[in-house]
Amino acid sequence: MKHTRLPRFAPGAVVALALLAVGPVIGATKQPAAKAPARPQPGATANPAPVKPAAAAPGKRAATAPVNLDRRDRRFVEAAAEDGSTDVALATLATDRANDGRVRALADQIGLDRTSLSLEAASLAEATNQPLQNDLPGNRLYRRLAGDGGSHFDHAFVDTMIRRTRNQIDQFAHEAHATPDPQIRDFANRAVTVLRRDLGAAQQLRTVRE
Repeated sequence: MKHTRLPRFAPGAVVALALLAVGPVIGATKQPAAKAPARPQPGATANPAPVKPAAAAPGKRAATAPVNLDRRDRRFVEAAAEDGSTDVALATLATDRANDGRVRALADQIGLDRTSLSLEAASLAEATNQPLQNDLPGNRLYRRLAGDGGSHFDHAFVDTMIRRTRNQIDQFAHEAHATPDPQIRDFANRAVTVLRRDLGAAQQLRTVRE
């Protein structure tokens, strides 16, 4: 049986996964040229236009300043970034392989949610000045799912995401209570909300399919 080989992800590869999951870039339409500002009348005082701060790119937070995390927190954000990358890869596989349209819809939702979480976790991990691992720990899992097909793949994907999401909820909830860092706590609490939504959708789908 031929196995699909998952390419290695470099430290910044989660950004590429985000672009793949979200889709084509929107906004190619040219904007009309701005009009030149009118010359001030003699004796009038020119009021400078207020300068607005630059907005962060969609799907990303503003650059995070280096932080001093303890060993547990550093391991947590690194693992969260790598787990998110694995989930995005699994979801991308499911959007191509799943037979059931409901499974593909679930994979789309999971892919978008985990892309966002993985990007933020990677940003926090990079702020520690610690490089991420190049190899995804989920390679073996990906290869196993890639070898399935038909309804068996659909069933295996849903079960896999339920199991992984339950474990992730436990990990994020524990971190939210244990970390002394307010930034990590906020990230973990928001992630738990997203993961519980994904878990509920996957469990509901499995019940309907049985």
